[in-house]
Amino acid sequence: MQRTWRAPLLVGLVSGGFAGGCSLLIDTSDLAGRADPDGATADAPADAPASDTSNGDGGAVDGSTPDASCEASFCDDFDELPLGGRWTSKTITNGGQLSLGTASTISAPNALHAFVEDGGAPAVRKAFVERDLGKGSRVRCDFAAFVTEAPKDDFSDLFVITTSAQNVTTYKLLYGIAAGPGTFRDDVFYSDGGCDCPRLASGPPLLPRGQWVRVSVETDFKTGRVTYDGVVVSEQPTAPITPTGTITVQLGILSYGRDRTDVLYDDVACTIWK
Repeated sequence: MQRTWRAPLLVGLVSGGFAGGCSLLIDTSDLAGRADPDGATADAPADAPASDTSNGDGGAVDGSTPDASCEASFCDDFDELPLGGRWTSKTITNGGQLSLGTASTISAPNALHAFVEDGGAPAVRKAFVERDLGKGSRVRCDFAAFVTEAPKDDFSDLFVITTSAQNVTTYKLLYGIAAGPGTFRDDVFYSDGGCDCPRLASGPPLLPRGQWVRVSVETDFKTGRVTYDGVVVSEQPTAPITPTGTITVQLGILSYGRDRTDVLYDDVACTIWK
C-alpha cells in the first residue's frame, strides 16, 4: 500500500549545517560503560514534537534553556564534557573505543569518535551511546557522519531505533555500513520467543569516505526512510507495530562490529512525535 508521508519537522538545521548544541541536561549517573552481552534482547498537538525530557517550551526538565537553534526533542553536538553526558548510557565492549575527536568536526571543537579494530566472531566489538527519548508513534534522528574506514568483509550497524509493542518484546530498526551497499533493516523479537530477524534488508548507498554527510533515519513504525544530505536513499515498509514502550536510539558502532570501522559523528538532533 502506498503510504503518504507528512512533511517532517525540520529539526536542528541552521545555515551552513546542523544545529549547534542545545543545553538539554540529563542525570549522568548511569554513564559508566554498560555491559551489553551479545544475544541479549533489549528490551502535544498533532504533528508537534513531544519528548519526556522536554518541559514543552524547549527547556530541559531541570529548567535550563537550550540554544535557540535546538528545536528537536534531543540534541548533542558533543562539545561539552563529559563524553556522553547528554545520553542515558554508553557501552564499550571487547576493545571498542569511544572518544571525543577534534581532527574533523561540523561544529567545533568536538565530534564523537567511534572505532573498532578487526576481530573475528564471536568477539563483536561495540562502542556506542544510547538515549531514551520517551514514548511516541514516530521518531526522526539527524546526525552528521564522517566515515574514515568501513568494514571490508562484514558490516557494522551505526544507528538503531529500539522499542517494544504488544506481543513484541523488542523491535529494532537498524542502519549501518558494509563492504557492499549499506544496510537498513528491522528485527522483530516476539514475546512467544519467535523472531523475524532480519525481517527485511535494504541497501542504501555507501556513505562517501572522508567527508561529512548528513544522515537522517525516520520511522512511523510502518515505513522507514533514510536520507543523505536531504536526498531519500531508502524508503520501504517495515513491520507494522504500535509502540507501547520507550523509544531508544543508539549511535556509534553496534552489532556485527567485527571489521575495522572508524566513524566520527556530530550534531545529533532527534525528534519524537506522540
